[in-house]
Parts: sequence; C-alpha cells; structure tokens
Amino acid sequence: RDGTREIVVRVEGVIAAPDVDYLEAWLMDASGTGMLSLGALARDGGGYAGEFTVPADLPTDRFPTLDVSAERFDGVPAHSRES
Repeated sequence: RDGTREIVVRVEGVIAAPDVDYLEAWLMDASGTGMLSLGALARDGGGYAGEFTVPADLPTDRFPTLDVSAERFDGVPAHSRES
C-alpha cells in the first residue's frame, strides 16, 4: 500500500546463547552471499518479533530467503554468520 510492503517476522522456540545480544532479520539471495538487513527483532513473550517496511519495488524474487542471525553489540553491521 502506498508504495510500501510490510514483512512480519515472528520467531518462537529460540533460546539465544548467553553471548548473543539480539537477533536480526535479513533477506538473503539464493546463493546466500547477497543480504539485505531488515533490522533487529524485539523480545516478545517467549519469542522474538519484528515488523519491517520495505519498498514495494524491492526485488523480493532476488531475495527468496528470510534469515535470522544471532548478533552482538560490537559495532560490526555485517551478518554474524550465525543463523
């Protein structure tokens, strides 16, 4: 609507390791090398959730996979490689 699209992510049954500060949602291409960060997920009861607005013309066919990574507050904006 109005040139935007909303992606809703809910993750349940995940217990983050003690060294994990937050979870981040990503769109990933078929090769697993091209990624687009959607943003951090918030703790929500027993899980994590997030709602992300993306442009309607974002080529989602190029990013067919949704990935959730375990991240640290370390100043590194790249994917941690822990999904």
